[in-house]
Amino acid sequence: GAGISSAADSLDNKLEMAKTCGATHTINTATDNDAVKKVKAIAAGLGVDSSFDAVSNGATQAPALDSLAPGGNALPVRLPRATPTA
Repeated sequence: GAGISSAADSLDNKLEMAKTCGATHTINTATDNDAVKKVKAIAAGLGVDSSFDAVSNGATQAPALDSLAPGGNALPVRLPRATPTA
């Protein structure tokens, strides 16, 4: 299993739920301006092996990818809505 599991969200109730599901660290993105830096610090500066983006919008996709260690995997749990480009 995973030794370290972090969750990031802007709502405290969702972070509390993440703790009950096994998150060892939580990051409130409403108060922490650099979640990627905090994730990397939690992961000894290297980044994480896997990231799961449950929201998958413009504000969450880049941090999910930027927090990865070299060779890490990102999983968008929800695909973003397609934007027509006519």
